[in-house]
Amino acid sequence: MARRPRTSWTTSRATPWPGSRERPSRGRGAEAVTAQGRRVAVVTGAGQGIGRGIAATLVARGLRVAVVDRHPDRAQATAAALGPAAVPVAADLLDEHAVAAMAATVLEALGRWDVLVNNAGALRLGSIGATTVADWDAVFDGCVKTAWLCTRAAAGPLAASGEGRIINVSSVVARGAASENLIAYTAAKGAVEALTVACARELGASGITVNAVCPGSIETPAWDRFPDPDGLRRARAAVAAVGRIGRPEEIGAAVAYLASPEAGFVTGQVLVVDGGRTDKL
Repeated sequence: MARRPRTSWTTSRATPWPGSRERPSRGRGAEAVTAQGRRVAVVTGAGQGIGRGIAATLVARGLRVAVVDRHPDRAQATAAALGPAAVPVAADLLDEHAVAAMAATVLEALGRWDVLVNNAGALRLGSIGATTVADWDAVFDGCVKTAWLCTRAAAGPLAASGEGRIINVSSVVARGAASENLIAYTAAKGAVEALTVACARELGASGITVNAVCPGSIETPAWDRFPDPDGLRRARAAVAAVGRIGRPEEIGAAVAYLASPEAGFVTGQVLVVDGGRTDKL
């Protein structure tokens, strides 16, 4: 028996963009004003935190956004909050069959695919000695495997777009910022940046740019996983030149630039958005 992909289309029946296998005419930048002509972005891990901020920013910039999350309720809530330009898709991105089904769902429902934002990830706290093999594998699967699988699924549609954009979300911990008890996460985000460069080289000939955004300390629900989250917030604000931690929408603004037609000559780069962190090695 064929394996059933663990992906579900979670919009209501009254979706504003009926599915179509016929590819719409290509819209570019501000000229893409019709519903089927507007550029389409897929944002993974978009149900909360940085992913939700990215999705909100892209919708505000005029893109249609597939809000992808493994939790259907989060995907649905985010899409509902962002309005009719956002549609929820629930998918287990660790499953290659589910990723393929997610890609097919996006193309059928929205008619095109121009931008992929690999934001999905996993976080496990632990030092070198305290991190288990299961922890290590979970973090690398959540951060790196998902980015690779989604990039593989997106490569064809993004090449057909003519202005394909892939943006991976890294972290300043991969660049020497203080990262207590984050050994697996630090290593995984370093791998995400290496994947960014490798994919930029391979996909450039197809008209696809691949870049990464490297956030500093951003206000998300992940803070609550640390001991004394409020104390950690204060400490992180103290080492930022701007004297505060960032907002998810500020990462969204960086992603929006790299996703734009104007960024067509930018590839293989990592854009650090950290408020001027001073605690880097």
